[in-house]
Amino acid sequence: MGNSISKFYKILINYKTTPKTSYWKYITKGHSIQLTDNIKTNILLSIKYTSFTQYWKVFNWKCLHRAFLTTDRISKISSSIKGICWRCEQVHNADWNHIFFDCVKIKPFWNGINNFLQALFNESFYLTKALVLLNVNEGPHLNRSNMYLVWTILAISRKCITRRWNTNTIPTLEDFYSLLKTTALLEIKIKELRIYPKPFINNPWGKVLSLIDTIQ
Repeated sequence: MGNSISKFYKILINYKTTPKTSYWKYITKGHSIQLTDNIKTNILLSIKYTSFTQYWKVFNWKCLHRAFLTTDRISKISSSIKGICWRCEQVHNADWNHIFFDCVKIKPFWNGINNFLQALFNESFYLTKALVLLNVNEGPHLNRSNMYLVWTILAISRKCITRRWNTNTIPTLEDFYSLLKTTALLEIKIKELRIYPKPFINNPWGKVLSLIDTIQ
């Protein structure tokens, strides 16, 4: 099983083949998005171009493929376990979309991320379910460099959620800023080692660090 997952991941990360229809139905379950060839391409590219590090690429892949057990899936495994949301304790059979985006308890966290991205790009940026869960941007156009940046920031945001998985503790913006700052410093260093040093402020991750310092 592990070897099959690893092989499938390598195929997608290298973007050498187009997945079957069943694949797209699975990862877009609960979404009303119209899947065009361009959107499919962007979803696959978001796996490949999230971060310079393999860690965030793999984590993004796990999120797109719903690799974490949600309460609705757990309740199907064991009938003795209720599928109620562990956060809001109101929604039964809480699925992937609810745990990561629709839950009323998680909304303030995503509002904070949305405000951060608006400040970063100086425009009316807004998060949608498609962007948060599928890396599909339905808002203002972003150039390639900024889109890659958004994909990594969203992966970091999701990590804040999975770090508090199966608890009623809500991820905070402090969690997000701390992990984002650590990642930004690493991304800057890796880019310098792979390519060549550039002025700190011209690096998009330099803008992220400057904004975090301003906020904190």
